[in-house]
Amino acid sequence: MSSPPVISALPAVPATSDPNFETLAPALFSAIKNSFIGEVNAVASWINAGSWLTTPLAVSSGGTGASTFSSGKLLYGNGTGALQAASGVSTDGTNLSTGGNLGVTGNASVTGNASVTGNLAVDTDTLFVDAANNRVGIGTANPLKTLHTKLGADQNFWLENPSSKVRISAVNDAASAYVPIEITGSTVSFNGTGGAQSAVFDSSGNLAVGAHTTALGKLDSRSTSGAQIVASYDGSNYTAITTNSSGDCAIAPSGGDLAIIGNLAVDTSTLVVDAANNRVGIGTASPVLKFDVIESGASGVVGDTTGSAIGVMHATGASAGQYALALRNTGAGTGSLAGGAYASQIISHSTNANSFEVYTTGLAPLFLGTNSTARIYIDSGGLVGMGTGAGSFTPLGKLDSRATSGAQLVASYDGSNYTTITTNSSGDCTIAPTGDGLTIDGDDIRINQAPAASAGSATGTYARINFNGTYYKIALLADA
Repeated sequence: MSSPPVISALPAVPATSDPNFETLAPALFSAIKNSFIGEVNAVASWINAGSWLTTPLAVSSGGTGASTFSSGKLLYGNGTGALQAASGVSTDGTNLSTGGNLGVTGNASVTGNASVTGNLAVDTDTLFVDAANNRVGIGTANPLKTLHTKLGADQNFWLENPSSKVRISAVNDAASAYVPIEITGSTVSFNGTGGAQSAVFDSSGNLAVGAHTTALGKLDSRSTSGAQIVASYDGSNYTAITTNSSGDCAIAPSGGDLAIIGNLAVDTSTLVVDAANNRVGIGTASPVLKFDVIESGASGVVGDTTGSAIGVMHATGASAGQYALALRNTGAGTGSLAGGAYASQIISHSTNANSFEVYTTGLAPLFLGTNSTARIYIDSGGLVGMGTGAGSFTPLGKLDSRATSGAQLVASYDGSNYTTITTNSSGDCTIAPTGDGLTIDGDDIRINQAPAASAGSATGTYARINFNGTYYKIALLADA
């Protein structure tokens, strides 16, 4: 190690009581000054060269109470021209420790570790660490949660860990109301346990739920097992929406009922429910009847020539496989509401003849009634029974009208002028016109004629006519 420069002897200074030594002896003062500055510069050059670093530099304080400085202490000027050891700051030449506050004006660069046991403030509130409450504030010197970022007035971002979960909140300055939070990225993903993707907002803003990254619509939830979407009331009452591998959709409410509020359209006009007018349309988007079926094909038919477009079929029993009621096509240009062999009725409209037809197929009879009671009955042979017990008796002729009170038949002109035909319980018939006359017109009128015994023989019987309570006999001629 090199030795420090030796300071040479200074010229003697004459004794004087005048404090202005430079005025009394300017030459001597200049010589002493230059010599002292040279010696100090020599010592400074030696220290700057680092020669003193190889061994400790002994430093002693002068004056009364002088003592050696403690090891590891930093020196600072005490303001009176003396050096003083800092009591709360120490160093071992590599690390710096302070037992009080540390203030840095300007930039601070730390190479290595920095340990702070109290608060840490960078530029007042750019970064603030609240050591007492274990909180970090960015943009605020008063962090309210574990991580509190203040972006501006009433724009606070919190990150905390309540009840073993992480909570992210955006609130106003008073923490009395939430404010909007925005997350921006080319895509935004949400991952579950193990980092597996649970959902992602794609670049179009659509939400994909599942492992896929591109949604087919605003919400695209995918799963190959179980329901893709569940709309739940309380976890026990819910509706599951599921699409299978064939693309078929099932909507399954746990309660069993499915209510559609508003109109319903299937394939535009295949099936339409007009909720405003309480109408159902098939083949039309604008039904005008309670149940309106329209076929828009060139032939104007519904279904094929033998099939049924709408049918109610017996599933079991003797009538299994037979239609109870069906909307079907009976030929080119003719549509019908038809029953099978065990059905009750058919209603047909023929576009060719512009007619309306009512008939049955097979041996099935046709009933027309009101108030759940048959009023007119047509059997398989075409005989018509009407009135009391219609359908429970076999008509005795083409028209068999029955009633146990009142007229069985009425021939009316205008509702005021009519003729009633009544048969009583004894089998007697009364023809009663409301007018005065009864005309029986014909070339061969026969009244109550008995069967002839043989061709050309007389019957030996007679007929009678009741006129105003008086009976008149009419002799009968031989059988013509």
